[in-house]
Amino acid sequence: MKKGFALALTLWIVAIMSLVTALYLSYGKKTVHKTIALEKKLQAILEVESTVELVKFYGMTGKIESTNISNNNLKKVRASFPTRLSTDGREIRWGNQTITIQDVAGLIGTGDTVAVSNYLVADENTSKDKKVIITKSMNDWLDSNGIKSFNGAEEEFYANSNLGYSPRNENYFSSIDELFLLRGVVDSNVDKKKLKSKLVLSSYPLRNILIMDLDTLGQIYLFSKIELAQLKKAKQESFDLFVKLFYQFRPEELSNESTGVNTSRIMKITIVYGDGDIRERVSFLISFRFNEFFVSEVLEYNI
Repeated sequence: MKKGFALALTLWIVAIMSLVTALYLSYGKKTVHKTIALEKKLQAILEVESTVELVKFYGMTGKIESTNISNNNLKKVRASFPTRLSTDGREIRWGNQTITIQDVAGLIGTGDTVAVSNYLVADENTSKDKKVIITKSMNDWLDSNGIKSFNGAEEEFYANSNLGYSPRNENYFSSIDELFLLRGVVDSNVDKKKLKSKLVLSSYPLRNILIMDLDTLGQIYLFSKIELAQLKKAKQESFDLFVKLFYQFRPEELSNESTGVNTSRIMKITIVYGDGDIRERVSFLISFRFNEFFVSEVLEYNI
C-alpha cells in the first residue's frame, strides 16, 4: 500500500514537473519569437532611416532635372542603388524597400487655388450649381473680408449650419484637411483619400506638366477624355511631342507663367520597407532649394 502511494506521488510530481517544464519552454519559445520579431523591426527601422539619409544626400549632391534626379556619387558605397531616380511618383524598388519621389510641381499645392478649385469641381457627377458653390466658397474662405459672394459662404453660413468654425480669411490653407471644411465640400461625398494623395501643403506656384499624372492634368486643365487619350499617346512617344500637343490644346497656357516643365526642387518622398510581416514606412517633404548654408530643409516628416 505504501509502495503504491509512493509510486503515485512520484508520478504526480513527475507530471507536475513536466508541466512546469513545458510551460517554461513554451514561454521561452514565445520570448525568443518576440525577441526575433523585435530585432527584425529594429532592423527595418534602421534600414529605412538609413535610406532616408541616403536619399537626402542623393538630392543634395545630384543633378535635379524636370523629371528625375541623377547621381553617380554613390557607386562606390552603394553600387546597387540607382543612378537615376524618377520624380513623377512612380515606385522604385531597391532590395526590400520601395522609394517613391514626387516633385511637388506635379501635385496640387494648396497655394494654387485655381488648380485646387478646378480639381475639386472636375468630377463629372458634380452638378454645375455645386461647382459654382465650391469655387465661390473657396474665394470667400481665403479673402480677408466678410462679404459673402453669391453662392459663396462667410461666417454666417458656418455659424448657422452648426459647424462650429469660421472661414480662414487669410490667403492660404493651413492644412489639406481645411479644404474639407468648405461649403460644397463639407456636405459632399468627395474621396478624401484620393484628394489628399493629389494635394500637398505648399505655396510653390508653378506646375510641371511632364510629371503630373494625366488624370490630375485633365482635371486641372479641364481636358476632355479624347484630348487626354491623345496626350497619353503623345507622352508615350516623346516628351517633346506631349508638350507640343498640350499647348496646341491649351494655347492660352503659353503665356501662363504657372504652367511649364521646370522642377520645383521640393520633393515628397515615401520609403516603405517590407519583409514578411515586418513593415516600416516613412514619408517626408524636403526642399533642395538650398538656403544660405547650402543645405536641404525637411519641411514635414511622418512615420
